[in-house]
Amino acid sequence: MTAVNSDSRTVLLRGGGRWSIVLARVLTDVLVDGSRFIWVAGKGTHAARRFAEGVTGARPGLELTVCEALAEVDGWPELDLAIVASATPQHEVDVAAIVRLCSPKRVLVEKPMASNPEAAARMIEICKAPVELFVNYEFRATSYIQQFAALCARDDVLEMEASWCDPAEEQRGGAAKSANWATHIALDQASHIWSIVDLFLPGVRVTSATPKFHIDGRGLTIDCELEANSRPSANLTLTISRNAYRRERRLTARTRRDRKLAIDYAVEPGTITVNDEVLSTREEWQSAERPLARSIRALLDLTLPDDTLGAEALRELLSASRCADAMEFAEYIRRCIDLEAKALLLTASGLQRNLAREVLLTPHHATSSFDRPDDATLERSAQKFIRGE
Repeated sequence: MTAVNSDSRTVLLRGGGRWSIVLARVLTDVLVDGSRFIWVAGKGTHAARRFAEGVTGARPGLELTVCEALAEVDGWPELDLAIVASATPQHEVDVAAIVRLCSPKRVLVEKPMASNPEAAARMIEICKAPVELFVNYEFRATSYIQQFAALCARDDVLEMEASWCDPAEEQRGGAAKSANWATHIALDQASHIWSIVDLFLPGVRVTSATPKFHIDGRGLTIDCELEANSRPSANLTLTISRNAYRRERRLTARTRRDRKLAIDYAVEPGTITVNDEVLSTREEWQSAERPLARSIRALLDLTLPDDTLGAEALRELLSASRCADAMEFAEYIRRCIDLEAKALLLTASGLQRNLAREVLLTPHHATSSFDRPDDATLERSAQKFIRGE
């Protein structure tokens, strides 16, 4: 008789895109023999089955089942964790269906959490006790971001500059990555900035935002005024793009005591500088488990390999009740961007008008993150946007 491993778990993954394959790789590393892994891959079912064939040979003790739809899951088991990594507009529907079918212990939703704050609030309402809901802002769990946030928290931050820019096409982890044309740029990128700034400015929110379009490859800059709990107001200049020359991940902060703190994390674990002096990022990055794997371990109540950031602290950082504030942050910026876009579409010409069409209006018609719309489709979308449709 085979002994049951006390660390065996049952996990469901919903989604079939590039990031779902990343999640599947992490899950096959984290889950022990005797665990069950159900992958509902939708349009990515063919690729998921190819992945599963390789896993079956290497991990015969892990039961991996691939389905195309939730309705195909055989005899819904008790789930320790459901991970929803489908398209953002589909998150609410998928979470509701999974909770209705099997009431998992925990649900982890990929970022961005939802299409708008109202949808995020409904998801939190759907996942009432005993179901716990989390959002996968995995940067919040990284040692280097934690180190940078701790440095910023020592003083009042008055000014910040943040860049989150992606090329339209790039190679990430040996796979092609395309810009997410199906999600508004503010929702897609500004919410990531919130996930970091909130670590040293808890409760951060935008009180004003002024967008400016650039035609030189820099994308879109937004000057924001921020407020946070029990902290002086701060200014944030946010640069976002999904058609940039190169990948950029950078945050610079200036404090009341005239300290300049910066982190460049386009290549992990990044480089931190204080007054232009380079600090070494925490050494455990070289040997420790990566943040995504640590987060999944924490949600599965599995032992973490070290105590850099404990399981309870990780779960608190990723809790939906806290991460839902990212939606309010991004929504405020989205509205300001759209107002400026409408003005450009009505008055501008040439490159500025094309930028407003291409960078901002794709969410109104794109059907997947891999659809880069042609000019005729963009123009139809622009005219609908102007008319308020």
